[in-house]
Amino acid sequence: MPLRIEIVTPTRLVFRGTADSFAGPGAIGEFGVLPGHLPLLAALRTGVVTCVEKGRTRKLAVGPGFAEVAHDRVLLLTDDAFDPESFATTGERDEALRAATAERDSADARMRSWTGPIDATEFVDAGRAYEWASARVGALT
Repeated sequence: MPLRIEIVTPTRLVFRGTADSFAGPGAIGEFGVLPGHLPLLAALRTGVVTCVEKGRTRKLAVGPGFAEVAHDRVLLLTDDAFDPESFATTGERDEALRAATAERDSADARMRSWTGPIDATEFVDAGRAYEWASARVGALT
């Protein structure tokens, strides 16, 4: 029996589907789920989730949140999520990759040139922007 996967943000259901396996970015490390997995509650960090079904891999970007695994169901409650398969054309997907790459590079440059304290709001915001853009790039490639 396959896993049932749902990825939900406060405003929408981003993904609902099935998978033979699931991997996600836990706050203390990556975690994987196969059918029959024991119940689990995990904090999520920004990153890429991977669902594999019948040899086909699907990647989505997720922001911070929580994952619940129980009864062959994986529920992700996250602040934000990005599904590359929502684009209708290859051109739209390529433009999204260019935009995410530019955002990642801009955030990286802001962090590299930072001279203030590392706990300053501006530095933390640049780090979050870098993580989110990197996750989108990872989901698109």
